[in-house]
Amino acid sequence: MVELATLQAVSYIMGSLGVFVAAVYYVYNMRNADRLRRRDWVFQKLNIGLLEHYKIYLDVTMMTDWDTLEDFTRKYNKWSNPEALAKLLYLISHYNSLGILLKDGIIEGDELYKLYAPSSIVSIYEKFLPFLSIYEHEYMSGFKHLYEYTKKRYPNGVWMLNRSLEEQLEGYRKRGLIP
Repeated sequence: MVELATLQAVSYIMGSLGVFVAAVYYVYNMRNADRLRRRDWVFQKLNIGLLEHYKIYLDVTMMTDWDTLEDFTRKYNKWSNPEALAKLLYLISHYNSLGILLKDGIIEGDELYKLYAPSSIVSIYEKFLPFLSIYEHEYMSGFKHLYEYTKKRYPNGVWMLNRSLEEQLEGYRKRGLIP
């Protein structure tokens, strides 16, 4: 027969194990709640779905009258066109925030692509790559991560921003949408 001391030791071990499992469960729930709270806070700050965000996006996509970084900085610096530069920096910071959330695992790619077209992410990054190359340090690492993740997820390419009507027509011809 089993001794009373053995049963008592097993009881203490099981009780300790129960407390340990409860503590792990509590920590897991706290981290998950913190992650969700952080994600919700960031999404509130990003102003997703507001008309002003889309106006800024369209204004930035119309910035096509430059070929080199020097030309860009001459036309869109804080003295010659501060409003356009502010819109560009807003949009880049917006995508940088999304990239940080993606890199930290706070948002999943599936969730992200339900809110944002992959083409908008890729085209803005590639269009302004000369400008973004100024930031070689960690400042724009979120946007770079978001771009690389999107390119990896959609290797066959996505619809891109065109610099002219001719480029847009050529893209339509390549896809067989027009003769």
